[in-house]
Amino acid sequence: MGLAVSLFVTNVPNNHQKLPFMDKSTFDLIADAMRLGVKFYVCSAVMREQKLELADLIDGFEGVIGMVEMLERITQEGATVLTF
Repeated sequence: MGLAVSLFVTNVPNNHQKLPFMDKSTFDLIADAMRLGVKFYVCSAVMREQKLELADLIDGFEGVIGMVEMLERITQEGATVLTF
């Protein structure tokens, strides 16, 4: 996950507000995805650049990984990737 990591930071007020087109917040939608088995990883370079710790993000992240690890995971057979 790149600069969109701000969508997952707990102290960003907009992430807690209900979206105008539905009765859920960004955090609610992410939690729904996690319950359905979606795994979220954040880029180590972005974490350093944004001066973030894993504790700054919502619960449920699988971890912090680098670009090489990310490339290895997304090139595995059957992998589905969403990037932000």
